[in-house]
Amino acid sequence: MTYTDSLDSKEIVIPVVDFSTFASGDPISRRECANKILEAFTTVGFVYLSNALPIETIDTAFSLSKEFFAKPVEDKMKVEWESFVGKRGFVVKGLFSVRVFASS
Repeated sequence: MTYTDSLDSKEIVIPVVDFSTFASGDPISRRECANKILEAFTTVGFVYLSNALPIETIDTAFSLSKEFFAKPVEDKMKVEWESFVGKRGFVVKGLFSVRVFASS
C-alpha cells in the first residue's frame, strides 16, 4: 500500500506527514514538518507519520509485543494498571471497567 497525501475513509481524512524531513532536515524543513503535525492534530486529531521509524525498529516492536502477549496471564499481570492515570501496563479484558464501576 502506498500513502500519498492522506488516508481516506468515508468519514475522515487522516493527513500523512513525511517525518524524515523532520528527522534529517534543516531548521526550516523541521519547522514545516512540525507545523503539518500540529495542524493535523488540531484539525483532525490524528496524523499518519510516514518514514518515522526504521522498519527494523517496527519489526522489533511487533516481535516484542507478540512475545509479551504469548506469556501466561500471571506474568502479564505483573505490569497491570493500578490506576487509570498514565494508562500504562496490562489490563485483563473487562477487569478495569469492573474496578472503575465498583469504586464509583
